[in-house]
Amino acid sequence: METLNKSRQQRHAGNRRRNHRITNICHGPFRHALPVCTKMKLEMGEPSKLCVFVHGVLRSGNSHHRYLERARFLGKGRTKEQFALYVGVSPYVVKSEKVSWIVGEVYEVDKRTLRRLDFFEQCPCWHSREWVDVILDNGQELKAMMYFARERKKQLVLSGDFNSG
Repeated sequence: METLNKSRQQRHAGNRRRNHRITNICHGPFRHALPVCTKMKLEMGEPSKLCVFVHGVLRSGNSHHRYLERARFLGKGRTKEQFALYVGVSPYVVKSEKVSWIVGEVYEVDKRTLRRLDFFEQCPCWHSREWVDVILDNGQELKAMMYFARERKKQLVLSGDFNSG
């Protein structure tokens, strides 16, 4: 009986260490200075639905679209404002540069999916999540959250569409 309790304690200690590693994925210069993305509040005047605008590997047909398997597709579209789309290891958008409209898809997500997306995007360590205005292909305008990268530049995509080339 005593050895059974010891093995349980060792297993739980291992889980605590593993969970600590998972929750503290943010290393480097940004680890203390940034707000936690999952605590982003919906303020007055902002939409009550959690809509996310995705522009790269999270789009349908791309390698990480499975993160949106529980989400409801709302349509294809583009950002109302211009930003810069870069491609490094994966595509990312820089907010401070005005180059082109970013082409992507909008999904309505639940809080669990949003947390998974934050984890995938390493938010807030490498990306921040902010509200943007999006124009769907059918002309409808809506607000959606979009991930922006910290300033790190690789290859610029002038068209703003990751899937176009």
